[in-house]
Amino acid sequence: MGDHESDAMTNTDKPTHSLTGDPYIPKDDSDAPVQAYLSAMSEWKNVIGMQINETVETVFPEVRKKVRWNTPFFGKQNGWLLVMYCDKKYAQIGFLNGSSLNPMPPKASKV
Repeated sequence: MGDHESDAMTNTDKPTHSLTGDPYIPKDDSDAPVQAYLSAMSEWKNVIGMQINETVETVFPEVRKKVRWNTPFFGKQNGWLLVMYCDKKYAQIGFLNGSSLNPMPPKASKV
């Protein structure tokens, strides 16, 4: 999978997308690749991604960000909180410590 990350950028430095619609973004430990991912999200998913990013920054101004495996991670000093995925038909966030959420979401987890 690492080869996809390095070969995914075109000569114009525009990210390409996987068959599921997920942008290919090289891994990095900063906000820049997360912003590149959000910008590369197609159609309406871009708006949702930007809103999620803004909400996280509002709630946690000291948020750390990185991209791994074409996936943006958002976290605090003590660990990673959530990840974002993009598909053809939906955008998804996953809580990495979902069992610790209080209150729990109204819909039960599949895990």
